[in-house]
Amino acid sequence: MRSWALVTGGGVRLGREICLAFAKAGWNVACHYNHSESAALGVCDEVRALGADAITVQGALDDEKSCHNIFNSTLKTAGHHLHCIVNNASLFVPDTGDKFDEASSNLSPVSGTNKEALFTMQCRWCPAVFKVELKML
Repeated sequence: MRSWALVTGGGVRLGREICLAFAKAGWNVACHYNHSESAALGVCDEVRALGADAITVQGALDDEKSCHNIFNSTLKTAGHHLHCIVNNASLFVPDTGDKFDEASSNLSPVSGTNKEALFTMQCRWCPAVFKVELKML
């Protein structure tokens, strides 16, 4: 069976290209999206046209329960063949840089999407794929 890659934010821009690169390299792809369903479905069609299998998985990355659902949905199809998670999705908050005030900004959504989601899914992925238990230090 082919290896699977889960690509967060896989429906558009760089995520789309990452999904297609995995498919061209012989991998199956789980294309994650939050709001870009039609784009993610289109990417899956392109992946299948390249001879690989593809699924879409939807969910917000700034919510731990949603991250678990994204991972579990992927695992239902990929099983122990989920060999890669690409943390491509990110939340962009426009600012000018010169007016950035750390004390008044809300970095929590950015941190959740850009960092904590990856940590949550990696903590689920390692035991599922490698049959090991992660211990927090």
